[in-house]
Amino acid sequence: MTNETNFHGKAALGRILEAASSSLSSGSALRAIILKALTDPNIHHGFDELKSVVAATVEKDGSLSDGKALLNTLDLFSFGTLADFKKAPDDYLRLSEAQLAKLRQLTVLSAVQEVCARGRDSMTYSEIAQNLDFPDDESGVKKLEECIVSCVYSDLVSVRLCQKSKLCRISTRAGPPCQVRDVRLSDLPLAIDELKKLQHRIKGSRNDLESSKQHIKTMKVAAHRQREAFEQEEKQEAMRYKTTNVRNLSGWENIGASVSGSSTRRQTKRNRGALAAGSNADSHQRC
Repeated sequence: MTNETNFHGKAALGRILEAASSSLSSGSALRAIILKALTDPNIHHGFDELKSVVAATVEKDGSLSDGKALLNTLDLFSFGTLADFKKAPDDYLRLSEAQLAKLRQLTVLSAVQEVCARGRDSMTYSEIAQNLDFPDDESGVKKLEECIVSCVYSDLVSVRLCQKSKLCRISTRAGPPCQVRDVRLSDLPLAIDELKKLQHRIKGSRNDLESSKQHIKTMKVAAHRQREAFEQEEKQEAMRYKTTNVRNLSGWENIGASVSGSSTRRQTKRNRGALAAGSNADSHQRC
């Protein structure tokens, strides 16, 4: 749902309510304002609010022969569907093509709301079409798709169509899957009860989130301590390895020195023996 669409809808509804408030003395003027609200493509809710403004005047004005039908039609656009209109068309105003198209959009919106309330994320073409009075053939499928696409462009619903499987998939990636319609006063207790349940679920989710955050924090501290202990152990192991190497090197140096000394001593003895042999040879020669 885009902010721009909501802005235009609220602005259009605000102008309608302002005009209705300033025309309470004229039943015919109110009738024109109501018809404009029913036709305006930017207004898809607030009909109950408009009814609360004009109801007293419409009911008292004897010049309006269809005053009751006017108020019934406002109720129809507040929370009714095309099926409701088809059941008792005489109870409502005669709708133009533009008003019928808008009522079909509101019917699609109600269908999406009902599916979301059941926890589902898709609905079949037939589920939507059963209340839209389209023929059960290819032309009916085309009209159905055009109606759903118009709902998407009007930012009433966020859905994707799968023509192959004839499914309407509800999307929540860009925010709420649909706008809201007006609520009957008789439905307020149920709506309040649902909101309380939602509040309870949100509170439970928040508590779960806090518990998860605390668990993650505890695990993070434990992992940090474990890493520190591991690093300390590595340092100690490195020191032991270094000390062992130094000792081994010293031992090899001592062994080398010992071997070198023995060789030197053996060489000295050889040299002495050679000198002694030389001396004896000289003595024999002199003799």
